[in-house]
Formats: sequence, C-alpha cells, structure tokens
Amino acid sequence: MEEDNKDFDFSTFQAEAIKKLQSGAPVTGKDGVMTSLLKCF
Repeated sequence: MEEDNKDFDFSTFQAEAIKKLQSGAPVTGKDGVMTSLLKCF
C-alpha cells in the first residue's frame, strides 16, 4: 500500500463527491466519483 493512501481525507472526498454527483459525473469508472475512495483499498 502506498503512503499517500493513509492520508485520505474523507471530509474533502465527501464534499467533492457531492459536487461531482450534482454536476452529473459518473459514480464509477476512471473519472468516477468513487474512484479516489476505492484507491485506498
């Protein structure tokens, strides 16, 4: 696991995810809303 994954900020992710979803961004895929969260696993 990479070190930067340990520094995941859920609050920032949540705020960005809401903005992306409201603008019509996909939930999954390369540029999907959940991609940054799933990279932590």
